[in-house]
Amino acid sequence: MHVDGTVTCAGEDASGSSSGGGSGGSMRIKIKDSFVGGGGVTVSGGNSDYGGGGGGGRMSIESKNPSDKSFQGTIDACGGFGTSNAHGSAGTLYFTTEDRLVVGNCGRKSPYSTILSHDGRGNYTVTSLIIRGRSNVDVRRLSVTPGFEEWLDIGTLGGDYTGTLSMYEDVSIALRGEEKKKDLDSSNLNRVEFTRFVSAIEVVRTTYRTVYLNDALIGSVSMVLKEGSTLILPPRVSMSNGTTIDIAGNIIGMKSLVLGNRSKLLLRETSMTQDTAPGTFSLEHLIIEDAAVLELHNMNLTMESCRIGTDADLIPDAPQVPSWVRIYGRSFVFAEDMWIWQTGKIIGKGLGYPAGAGPGTLDLDKNLLSGACHSDSCSPSCSKYGNGTSPGSGAAIGGGDGGAAFILYVKNLLRMEGEIDCSGSNAVTSNKGGGSGGSISLTAHEIVGVGNLTVVRLEAFFGFVLALAKRSKNVLY
Repeated sequence: MHVDGTVTCAGEDASGSSSGGGSGGSMRIKIKDSFVGGGGVTVSGGNSDYGGGGGGGRMSIESKNPSDKSFQGTIDACGGFGTSNAHGSAGTLYFTTEDRLVVGNCGRKSPYSTILSHDGRGNYTVTSLIIRGRSNVDVRRLSVTPGFEEWLDIGTLGGDYTGTLSMYEDVSIALRGEEKKKDLDSSNLNRVEFTRFVSAIEVVRTTYRTVYLNDALIGSVSMVLKEGSTLILPPRVSMSNGTTIDIAGNIIGMKSLVLGNRSKLLLRETSMTQDTAPGTFSLEHLIIEDAAVLELHNMNLTMESCRIGTDADLIPDAPQVPSWVRIYGRSFVFAEDMWIWQTGKIIGKGLGYPAGAGPGTLDLDKNLLSGACHSDSCSPSCSKYGNGTSPGSGAAIGGGDGGAAFILYVKNLLRMEGEIDCSGSNAVTSNKGGGSGGSISLTAHEIVGVGNLTVVRLEAFFGFVLALAKRSKNVLY
């Protein structure tokens, strides 16, 4: 099949005011040999200068050779252009021979998602899923049957670092990682077995699956796990180029994680790993570098080793940009060894109780100019403090927020060359006080380094610092 012209089942553009574009249609192309040419094949949605763009349609192509490699033109199922960024959501391109599903939206960020759901059996597989062009893909359980579980098995997940894959309640997704090489047999793969309880109190339905995973996954698609969802990952995961994993559900299989090049991991207070309670997350190894961010929202995080930032003396050519751990509320971190290098920053500044909340705000109605207290009894002198694991209180509404509480236990060595700051934040309006400092508690067999610990702002009252070690050297507070 040779196409130098245009083959289209696109939606029609809007022709009147206050109207949207039509949706793309459907197209199925089956070619005995190859698909060549330089024209265009499209099922994109229609455009609108007055309203929303139409959603992309559906296209399936089957040919002897990979169609999008032999064909030099354009193949798309994008959502149409809409006014005020109300672009249509992406459609789907399915390349049958390679079992490859592509969702792309031509760089248009739509407020709507492309939804993948079951085929009537509740589980389905695809060898390759590509999410690109700022498209959003949702995997949802559309069945109304109680306890019905959606299962999606993906061989490889790829993209251009602009797309997002979201998983919702009662959805389980297995990402197997990079494609299996010819000389790699199953004995070299990692096996994950898990049991999941998904029903109400009276009846427990057990789901048992065995999944074989390759050894590494390079994250080129951002992922969102809603509460009640499950994501099975390879043991070693690497995220980069600004991608994000936002976790409120269950993670299985991942043991080591590298966050680099502006990527971000968010652990919500309902997130968990296999065989742990909500709010409890465990890894063997974690590296945060090159302006990457880890957010802990009232979490318990356990690791064997953790490195935040880069040692400038050891790797002088590495980018010397800050890497961050942000503490929201109160979080506990347990590690056997931890290195916080010069570019490593653990920040809970203004991330404790918000303005108007917390035990240190009880008497602030009498004096709106006062800064908040860390204590549970806000005396005029702020003479009482809360314990060493309490977040800081916020000042009166319009004032500053309290600092977070960061509690760290290190079994062996804590190398502290960076910064830990759980200060309160400044007031955001005039004639209001600052938030109180939060809490920092460090316990380790040995603490070394010349880093900085801060839980104070001049505009607020002090917070709480505790550092315990059998041996310590050159640690600055």
